[in-house]
Parts: sequence; structure tokens; C-alpha cells
Amino acid sequence: MADDAAKQAALAKFQELTQADITIASQYLDRCSWSTEDAVVSFFEDEYERERGNAHEPVSDEYTGPRTLDGRPAPLPENSGPSTPARPSSSTPSSSMAKTKPKRKTGLATFASLNADDDDDDSSDDERRRNLFAGGEKSGLAIQDPPRDSNRDGNSDLRDEARNIMRQLMEAARNHTREEDHAASQAQTSRFTGNAYTLGGEGTESRMIPGAPSRSSAPSTSEEVQQSEIHTWDDGFSINAGPLYPFSDPNNVNMLRMIQRGQAPLSLFNVRPNQPLRLCLVKHQEKWRQLPRPREAFSGTGQRLGSHVPGASDSTSSAAVAPATAPTPAAPASSAALQVSTEYDASQPSVAVRVQLPSGARLPARFNLTQTVGDIYSFVSRSDPTVASRAFVITTTFPSKDHTDKAAVLGETAEFKKGGVAIVKWL
Repeated sequence: MADDAAKQAALAKFQELTQADITIASQYLDRCSWSTEDAVVSFFEDEYERERGNAHEPVSDEYTGPRTLDGRPAPLPENSGPSTPARPSSSTPSSSMAKTKPKRKTGLATFASLNADDDDDDSSDDERRRNLFAGGEKSGLAIQDPPRDSNRDGNSDLRDEARNIMRQLMEAARNHTREEDHAASQAQTSRFTGNAYTLGGEGTESRMIPGAPSRSSAPSTSEEVQQSEIHTWDDGFSINAGPLYPFSDPNNVNMLRMIQRGQAPLSLFNVRPNQPLRLCLVKHQEKWRQLPRPREAFSGTGQRLGSHVPGASDSTSSAAVAPATAPTPAAPASSAALQVSTEYDASQPSVAVRVQLPSGARLPARFNLTQTVGDIYSFVSRSDPTVASRAFVITTTFPSKDHTDKAAVLGETAEFKKGGVAIVKWL
């Protein structure tokens, strides 16, 4: 009874490993003295020999069934009927294009098969999605989908060429850096410079041996070297902190070709003809992003404290420049303004008010405290006829205020009761 139980267990183990029926299992176990390991090895060796023998069998010319990649007839599944010619069908898709998961092999496992299984498990989901398999149990066909990042817009060749040029530029930059470092290490400054003299003797005069010219004494005729940076991105390149130049644009690829030939495109670099240019390559492992621009001292716009600057508008710019370029005519204007009467009473309390015109001219005047702001308007109109032909307003600074009430008494106005400056501003 014990032997029967052991044989039944051996049969069950053999069938589990080989998927063979009980008759074949009994034959192999009986041949191998009921040793399960020897029987399984013998079974797979025979299977391998049978497959090799079938590979050399001649194929009939009348055979129209499925074939493997080497031209042999494809083996049919065990539960299938006799081979029949394939018929085209438009209603159902072909089973060879079906996406199936590879079936895990049964039987004895070797180190190679274990490694293959580990590689399959470690493969990424993207690779599994891009690999399609078709075929039967003993034959198959692997269909590899094009890469996901392949471009279908016809510009893939341009992008590949641009990336190739950038790789060559990076390699050339590395080699140039090594050469500069080597040259700097080899260059040694001699402590003894200048001319040398030999010692003379009887019948031999002293002679001078000229020394090598120093680098500092050699005249420098080269222009100032301009330095720029080329930033390489996954989708293009940029110059310094400028915009992106995509690899898909043929014009940008042409500019890269010029840089590779040692030419500087004027549209990228602000250089003069024959001016040397030093390029530094910076590689980024990401898509383009706007780089921070370098800050420049004393650049941009500024804000002035106080009111409008007299003479700063475009309409009066020419009038503001005239006194600066020709200051001599300004004196007669001021002296003529002194002759304009402000109609004030010298016996009454008065204050000094200096009027500043939009042209930059300054007119000193005196007014009684009983006079009004309107008297200042009248004084300005009489002093400069060009001001009277245009609307203006009297303003003061600290604080900035427009005095539009011409009936206001100067003695009651905080800005003028102790004197001050009245600025004429255009409206």
C-alpha cells in the first residue's frame, strides 16, 4: 500500500510539472524507476528532440496554413481540429493582433528562467504598453510600437539634428576647456627677463643676447571679447535669459549650424563684425523656463517727489533747452520782468514772491498782503506773452497745491503770507 501511494504521488507530481496525461507519465516514471526528477528531465529532453526534428521536416507546397517566422508550419493548439485555410473576415479582428499577457511557463525552473521572470516583472508599464505579442503556444511574434515621444509632425529630423549639433558643441567646449587648463599649467613665468650680456675677453668683445619679448609688452590689437551663454533645454535653446528658440524651427537649426562653424548670428548676439565672442554652454535637463534677468544698477524709471517738473513736458522741451544752450538771453528777460509793475504799495506790508515760468526763467516780484492770487496771474501774463496764450495754473510745493481761487488774499494764504515760490504749470 505504501508503494501504491508513493507511485500515485509521483504520477501527480509528474503531471503537474509536465501537463502530460497519465499514460505518458506512467511510461516515463516506469522507465526511470519511479524517480520523479529523472522522469521530468527525460520528458523535456525528448520534447526538445522532437521539436528539433520537426524543424527539418519538408513542407508541402500545397500547405496554406499559418507559418512561423522561419517558414515552418505553425503548430496548432491541442484542442484544435485539423488545419484549414484562413478565410478573411471583416466583422471580427484577427486574433494575431490581440494583446495578451505572456503565460508563465510550467515545469522545472532554471536560473535563466528565474532571471527572465524577474526581468519581466521589473519592466515598466510603458514598455508593456508598447510591446504587442501575437502567435500560439509554441511560436510568437513581437510587435514593437514606435516610441511615445516620436514626433508625427515631420520635424523630428530637425530636432534630432539640432540635438546632435548641441552635443557636438558641448564636446568641443569640454575639449577646449581641457586645452586651456593644460596651457595654463604649462605656462611658467620666468623670473629673469630682459637682455643678457656675455663676458668678453682677450680678442673677444662682449655681446648682447636679446631676451624673449614679454607678453605684457606685446601690443594688444584684439577687441574686447563679448561673453554670452547658450542654455540648452529639452525643447530648444536660449541665449542668456532670453526667449526659447525651438528645435522644430528650421531658422533656429540654421543658426546652430552657423555657431558650429564659428560664426555668430547677429540676430542672437549683439556683436560687431570680426569681434571675438566667448560662448558658455549650460545644459538643463528640463523644458524651457524663463530665467531670472540680471539686475542693472540705475536702470528703469524713477519718480520725482513733489509736483510736475516745470519744462519737462514735450511741448516745452525746446523752451527748456534754450536757456541751457544760450544763457545770455535769459538775463534781459529777467531784467524786463523787473520793469513789469505789480501795482503794490511800498508803504504797506509786502512779501517777496519768486515766479518760475515753464521755460525755466525766474521772475522776482513783490506783492502787498492785501493783494490776491489773481494779481500773481496778472503779473505772469504781463511778464511773458507766450504764457498768456495758453491755460496755466499757479502751484506751490511743500505742500504741492494748485491755487485756482484768484480771489484768495495773499495775507490769508499760508503759502504766500510769508512769501514763497509760485510755479507756473501748463494745463
